[in-house]
Amino acid sequence: MVEINMEYDDAGNLTKMVDPKGNVFLYQYDLMNRLTKTTYPDNSVSQIFYDNSGNVGKTIDRENKETKYEYDSGDKLIKITDALNNETKYFYNGKDQVSCIEDAKG
Repeated sequence: MVEINMEYDDAGNLTKMVDPKGNVFLYQYDLMNRLTKTTYPDNSVSQIFYDNSGNVGKTIDRENKETKYEYDSGDKLIKITDALNNETKYFYNGKDQVSCIEDAKG
């Protein structure tokens, strides 16, 4: 049997997980119960930042690499830009469904 220990806050958010090897993962949330920070056993951190509409606006990974997310006025994801400035663009049809995804390679 594998044992994983988990702790939760009063809102039901996972705040701490200890894996079978004793590695500790910590999770932090904002006032809207959205995950904002993960701390890994090696003390590296990943973060999630939200825009005023509640969309993910930026993430920073464990290697401190930033990824940016852009949305149109209807809050549809239209572009992701990674740490190397590679862009992935999203295009929508008249029903607001993704109709095309264009990555850095075209």
